Amino acid sequence: MPSKDEKTQETFTNGQNVWKDTQISRDYLKGSRAAIPFAKEEIEIIQNIIRYASISVNSILDIGCGDGILGCALWEKYPNAVVTFLDISEIMLEATKKNIQKLKIKNALSHSHFYIHDMQNANWVDDLKQFAPFDIIISGFAIHHLTHRRKKEIYGDIYDLLSNNGFFLNLERVESASSLGVVLNNENYIENLYIYHKLSNPDISREEVAEKYYYRPLKQSNILAPVELQTQWLRELGYIDVDIFFKIYEIAIFGGRKRFS
Repeated sequence: MPSKDEKTQETFTNGQNVWKDTQISRDYLKGSRAAIPFAKEEIEIIQNIIRYASISVNSILDIGCGDGILGCALWEKYPNAVVTFLDISEIMLEATKKNIQKLKIKNALSHSHFYIHDMQNANWVDDLKQFAPFDIIISGFAIHHLTHRRKKEIYGDIYDLLSNNGFFLNLERVESASSLGVVLNNENYIENLYIYHKLSNPDISREEVAEKYYYRPLKQSNILAPVELQTQWLRELGYIDVDIFFKIYEIAIFGGRKRFS
């Protein structure tokens, strides 16, 4: 019988393969990504954290960027910055480039970089080092697909890529502390998906949406960890000003700053 660690690794490997599926990536962009609860508020919170952290923002790294929504939201606030986008999926990076073209930033594409990398691999940072250090590193709903050991290793890699006083923020799915938290999270997400899909398909039922949610292929890629455990890892790695800046159900914004050497 496989051990717990072996099962976790199998889930992780299967999950990574899921994200390489072109159709699944496209479906995510059309459905789940567009219906993430509290998306507007989460972006505003991230922008406010950076604003009050008193950082000179010249370079931004968006890892697991998806369609680039977080990197682009910060870029609009800091239009002179150079922004690097990284994802495992070519479809996601294509979507990012399309969204960049909508920004009112002069020569945006010439001030951005794009890389396809699997963060499972230790060399994921190699192409990024030439642009380091980064003043801001942001990640959205990406690192929870990694094993817990790999999550902590990634947080260490990110620390090394940051400039002194640079800030890392993670908008992430985290593990509920109770079964009630799981129920509340699922019901909230399903309701948002239902409202979103009903705009284009008035005949769709909430039951249909719930069934697709519970049996979605992407579910196998989730390896959730408590946010309190992850902030503990950040402190152990040397981050300062570590905090959980926002949490509702299984969505959290947390992170910290690299101390001056």
